[in-house]
Amino acid sequence: MRILFLNSNSAVASYNDVCQRMAEAMKKKGHETVIIGVQMITDRFDAKPIQHGNQLLVFKRGGLINLGEGRKTRMLRLREYEGGGHFDRIYMPQLFVSSAVEMFAQDWVEVADKAYFMADLEGTTAGWTSRHVEMSKKFQVYASSEFSRENITNLGVNVSGVFERFINLDYFKNIDQKEVQRFKNEYGEFVLAWCGMEQISHPRKGLDEINEAYWIAEREGKIERMPKCLVVTNIPKEKVEQKIHAKLHPKLILREWFGRLQKNVQSALYASAVYFIASSHSEGFGLLPLEANASGTPCVYVDSRAQNEHTVGYKVPVTHTMWVETRWDLIYKYFMYDPRDLMEGILFAWENRNTDEYKELKHKAVELANRYGLENYNRLDEL
Repeated sequence: MRILFLNSNSAVASYNDVCQRMAEAMKKKGHETVIIGVQMITDRFDAKPIQHGNQLLVFKRGGLINLGEGRKTRMLRLREYEGGGHFDRIYMPQLFVSSAVEMFAQDWVEVADKAYFMADLEGTTAGWTSRHVEMSKKFQVYASSEFSRENITNLGVNVSGVFERFINLDYFKNIDQKEVQRFKNEYGEFVLAWCGMEQISHPRKGLDEINEAYWIAEREGKIERMPKCLVVTNIPKEKVEQKIHAKLHPKLILREWFGRLQKNVQSALYASAVYFIASSHSEGFGLLPLEANASGTPCVYVDSRAQNEHTVGYKVPVTHTMWVETRWDLIYKYFMYDPRDLMEGILFAWENRNTDEYKELKHKAVELANRYGLENYNRLDEL
């Protein structure tokens, strides 16, 4: 078969890795594969703009117009891409349902015989119409988690099944111990959080909640018992404080490494932490806690969907849900929790770090993560 993969080119580097590994799995089975990177799709114009590296591609019926740098226009038809010819299949991992529908509409049949869309959805999407529902019937939809299946089904889309995200376990089975020791030498014992900041009305990844948890510990005289928390983010401290409308606690160490670490360094960072703090309010899958578990690091995690489907560690209870709009069509379903519960969860886990229970959690974390190896992408032929 000849297979086209549309790669989301997300800031989450593992998405690109997933697309590459899916293509590799199909190559090993003797299929010809082509990857095209896409990043942003919008329906503001009849021609749909798509960011592709440093170029702007605009989708037109039957192909792509490549505007390039300086807006020099030339046609780049999908069926002529990388040697031309018709594709037997299109796989679209990690694109929103609405994006996939708007991008291809009825036109994908000019490019391939079958189209498969695989994605997560953290809530619902604005502007979804009966037209979108009808158009989505043209290709098969697979969700990355049971939570995503529920959300996509609520749009009126027929979800064929769950096809989870998988990870390259080689990064975690062969962790660079020199890198691990380097982190430990620099930071000592610490817990780790990954909190990229988005341009929405509420910080989705929960850095505000972590910060408040530490201030609660401060006010209650428990701060000396709390660990240092290394927070990987994408903006400087001053902007973080503006975003969360609060001063950062001194025990939170910010590093602007989000999207910048090589996978071997990232896996070593996971492994050097005592716990990973999965504080996010909303995830369509929850890749980071799974990667932390693969490194042998248990989590203190919000008991939210979908990360509670595949995370090992101590749970922070959810108190209620709320809806948060974004600058995109996506409307997140947030799982809210009390920062005091987060503080108590971190403190309880920290004071159990030298116990047999902690050793058992580390073992269970790796055991669970080992079920999510990239060899699962060989099942693409079974879809």
